[in-house]
Amino acid sequence: MREIVGKAYTELGRELKEAQKAKDVLINAYSRFIGRCLTSLHN
Repeated sequence: MREIVGKAYTELGRELKEAQKAKDVLINAYSRFIGRCLTSLHN
């Protein structure tokens, strides 16, 4: 039982890390997009 829980916890940790990386990529892309929009409005 302990082994099953440990494996599940490890897998959950991996998936959380992947989700956080994906979130960071999306936030960076959104930030660049907004920056370009604001720059084009300013010019």
